[in-house]
Amino acid sequence: MGRRGPKPAPRALKLLRGNPGKRPLDPGEVAALKASGGPQPPEWLAGEALAEWNRRAPQLAELGVIGAIDQAVLALYCQAWERYLEAKRALGRKSRVVKPRGGNPYTSPLVTQVRDALADVIKLARELGLSPSARSGLKIEAKTPAGGLDEFNAGA
Repeated sequence: MGRRGPKPAPRALKLLRGNPGKRPLDPGEVAALKASGGPQPPEWLAGEALAEWNRRAPQLAELGVIGAIDQAVLALYCQAWERYLEAKRALGRKSRVVKPRGGNPYTSPLVTQVRDALADVIKLARELGLSPSARSGLKIEAKTPAGGLDEFNAGA
């Protein structure tokens, strides 16, 4: 039998949300992530997967949500993203329904590939805090330049 209730959130996400549960936080968790540095892409990652890595890894590392230990999860997310894009391109403007002669119509296998890849992307994005619902409770303060004013309050 699995764990009950929601999955535990990483300490960095709890801090960004303002620690809504007010439970004591493990101080070693973020220190371990920062000590490990940002994750580096695995050497076998290429193409669209590597491009997605280069977009997401710096953002997640800056927020303190991931460290080097999270390389595999981020790589899996990037591969799922690449599989989704490839399946979507293969499907293109083709018919979603295959109508064989003398047989019953059925859904194109490409539709199933797109759907499965998208489901993987969504699951892994949620794990990394990349979906809107995963970020809904985050309280990220805007960084201000050295002068102390951000671009929206410069004239105020």
